[in-house]
Amino acid sequence: MTTGRPKPKADELQKRILEHCQTLSLPLDHDQLDGVRRQAEREHLSHLELAECLLAGPAQRRRERSTELRIQNAKFREPATLEAFDWAFNQGQRAL
Repeated sequence: MTTGRPKPKADELQKRILEHCQTLSLPLDHDQLDGVRRQAEREHLSHLELAECLLAGPAQRRRERSTELRIQNAKFREPATLEAFDWAFNQGQRAL
């Protein structure tokens, strides 16, 4: 089905996509979009796979930043690891 409008060129579409991402505060730059476009062409990705590739990187970075901020805001006294935990602390104490 055609709409009678000329199809925009790839460069124009890419420009619009980046503008949309900026409006939506999605961190996607020209190089990242180019990389995903090349991957989609090389691997013959579907539209849904292409959309997932475009959104996966920024979404993962946002999740990581969110986790880091939560850890900072928790203001733990000191960093702790399981290796440093005093496992002998509860020896001899029984659950009631």
